[in-house]
Amino acid sequence: MPMNPDLEKERQGGTFDVEQLTHILDGGRDKTLKRHFLEQEVLKDPVFRGPDTRFLSREELFGELLRKHVAVIKKTQELSIDDINEASTIYSAAMNNNVGPLTLHSVAFVAPLDLMADDEQKKKWLIPAKKYEIIGCYAQTELGHGSFIRGLETRADYDVNTQQFVLNTPTETAIKWWVGGCVAVGDIGPKFGFGGVDNGYLCLNNVRIPRDNLLAKTGKVLEDGTYVKPENPKVVYGSMLGIRAALPKVGAYNLSKAVTIAIRYSCVRHQSEIKPGCGEPQVLDYQTQQHKLFPLLATAYAFHTVGVWMLDFHSTVMNEINEGHYHRLAEDHVLAAGLKAVINWKTHEGIEICRFSCGGHGYSLASSLPVIYVNHVANSTAEGETVILLLQTAVYLMKCVIDLEQGTPLDPSVAYLDQSFSKSEQWCSDVDMHSLLKAIQFRSKKFTEYVSSFVKKELMATGNQQLAFNKHKVILVECAKAHTEAVIMNAFVTKVDEILQSNPSVGKVLSLLCQIYGVTEILAHSGDYIQYEYLRKIDLDNIQDQLFKLYTYIRPEAVLLVDAFDFHDEVLKSILGRYDGQVYENMFKWAKASPFNKQDQGTFRKYIQQLKQAKL
Repeated sequence: MPMNPDLEKERQGGTFDVEQLTHILDGGRDKTLKRHFLEQEVLKDPVFRGPDTRFLSREELFGELLRKHVAVIKKTQELSIDDINEASTIYSAAMNNNVGPLTLHSVAFVAPLDLMADDEQKKKWLIPAKKYEIIGCYAQTELGHGSFIRGLETRADYDVNTQQFVLNTPTETAIKWWVGGCVAVGDIGPKFGFGGVDNGYLCLNNVRIPRDNLLAKTGKVLEDGTYVKPENPKVVYGSMLGIRAALPKVGAYNLSKAVTIAIRYSCVRHQSEIKPGCGEPQVLDYQTQQHKLFPLLATAYAFHTVGVWMLDFHSTVMNEINEGHYHRLAEDHVLAAGLKAVINWKTHEGIEICRFSCGGHGYSLASSLPVIYVNHVANSTAEGETVILLLQTAVYLMKCVIDLEQGTPLDPSVAYLDQSFSKSEQWCSDVDMHSLLKAIQFRSKKFTEYVSSFVKKELMATGNQQLAFNKHKVILVECAKAHTEAVIMNAFVTKVDEILQSNPSVGKVLSLLCQIYGVTEILAHSGDYIQYEYLRKIDLDNIQDQLFKLYTYIRPEAVLLVDAFDFHDEVLKSILGRYDGQVYENMFKWAKASPFNKQDQGTFRKYIQQLKQAKL
């Protein structure tokens, strides 16, 4: 199909090389080429073709996605892929915004075996699990219990005589729930999303398993029932930590998809008249639409940057743990918790804003925005509910205040808490990203000190830390959010500084996005900056003006910035977000292809006839 003239014009107005930015996002030209190769391996293979999953029932969807997921596994094995990013490329190209039924096998079953099994156990389970000779599930959450691990009711009693653990779920609330991949026991029914995943329940009644089945790399039970603790007890959470560390990048990926769809469609769609007789302008020319989408575009880039950084940091920490060094495990845990919580919450809010910005067509599954939303929103509760993770981050920050008072060095990600921040000079309407970072870090520091003073006062009055925390949980959560935003902004600024040195034209555009992200964050919490006397009303007025100027700078770059995410149409699977912009013709084709239009709707005639004949 020919290119939509609006999008064609948009792509002629940029100031940077899209391909170079794509290489930066992928981590280098070679990785972009490899991603393209892997996508084509999927897209040209007829086994991955099938019905449009948006028209399928839940039963049909599960069957189709299971078929495709098996094909993904075979393709990965055929190409000898062992890199997780390359495997993810094949998966994403095949699954069309859906989650495959076997996803949790690799994420939540194989990963813990790799981390926590000893050498003999790896031979017994890990190798066959990687080959899919055995398929596992993840059964932690109970019907009545989730994040509070110590409150779980499932029992594992050790029988010394048989050297077996006897497993029981003694109450209804102890029944294992949301078990991913557990189909033989029972399905928990329809969900908001994840239609292709057979989340199940699991009841245990005197189920016996051998003592040697307890993963024993870090901790073990001796024959007499004595438990030998790991050197660092927190290492047992390593498998869950790995999932949390990966979820920020997942959030960035899903938000990037949504904002690509919304910005492309906002250039194709024309609406109303600003000047009578001058035609309908593109929707993206309206400042209100820019105010919805440009901060989200900046956020997608910020989340991608910190998501990559988080994965690299976590990988480094896990390598150190394998060598017996645990000194950065606490920082890794807190970073993963805070970023997972903030990014995935903001992502599902952002996807919904993108849907709203597409008007009525955004509600249609043809846009794929509802599909992206329902399959992403689970990430705000899976692997740790948002508030609980933020409270864990806040507890760490309260400890940092004590460390500062005692002269104990802080971890690098919180080192700014030990910096002195002078009140800003009057801000003009062109504040650079480093000044914005400084302001965001200042707010986090002041918020941490502010909350700590309340917690200390309550602790002195009650002598009970849990009571002290419970009374101030709302501001503890806000404190954790403030710190996490400082981490995100710091990662974004650091990366943009690096790109400015190697590729000035790309770096300049990214610095504008970085400014949009920083200004938006500051304006969202303007009251705090006034309260802490860091900014004045005139400063806030100036950066509000700056934000609107930044929108005008980004406007001609917007389509190119989403093009740089480089989503193939078959991966994006959105009629509104098509690369060629041919929305309306394909929307009509898609609607006509609906199976509903090909069926004899006898039920309609049956009941309407009753209505017509009824004496009302």
